[in-house]
Amino acid sequence: MKTDLNKHDEFVNTNMYVLSIITQNTLFVLQRVAGMFSRLRINIEHINISRHSDPLSYWNVVVYSTDDRVWLLIKQLNKIIELVDVKIIDKMPMTSLRKPVIDDRL
Repeated sequence: MKTDLNKHDEFVNTNMYVLSIITQNTLFVLQRVAGMFSRLRINIEHINISRHSDPLSYWNVVVYSTDDRVWLLIKQLNKIIELVDVKIIDKMPMTSLRKPVIDDRL
């Protein structure tokens, strides 16, 4: 069971990752890839999937997680047969991320 201190350490070590994934454009590939994120308890913050050529789909996925979980995710994703390539294209520490300020005075 995690203590509040462990949760704090996990939050401090959390980064924003932008993953680039290339898959074959087959039936149920979205379900298999999204299921992998779900099994590892990594929430998909943003996803963009496009088809540039007939057999391939290009994905950009934004997640907030720790280094260990993202590397485990990449290892597990590489086991999916339809997956052609997966790589981290951007990593940003949570300390440099700021929430937008919403002005309620309007």
